Amino acid sequence: MKKAKVRFNLGRGKNYLKWKIEHSEGVVYLSPDEVNLKMTNARLRNRKSTADKIKNGANKAVCSWILCDECDVVKLQYFGEQVRYNPRINPFWMDENENNIDGTSYDVLYTNGRKIYK
Repeated sequence: MKKAKVRFNLGRGKNYLKWKIEHSEGVVYLSPDEVNLKMTNARLRNRKSTADKIKNGANKAVCSWILCDECDVVKLQYFGEQVRYNPRINPFWMDENENNIDGTSYDVLYTNGRKIYK
């Protein structure tokens, strides 16, 4: 899929806890138990004001996603360092040392289950 916006769907319903991939031809939901994703030319995005509210106790709302030039289903062959996002812990994308990596771009990001790796 070309030019995609990828995020983990936490909205209740049949697509709960699935990857949500929005692209020019529509929206696709994929189970992290069934597929791994390869996101090429990927950039971590965050709506910091919403994330700050969640960190301070507000209900969760959409506030983070990954923009990428391509998103493909692949067989995972490599685990790199993990990239994480949980606004209840920190209101920004984090590397393994919990450093703020909002807005960082990567040549490739992979998913394995519900986790993201660089």
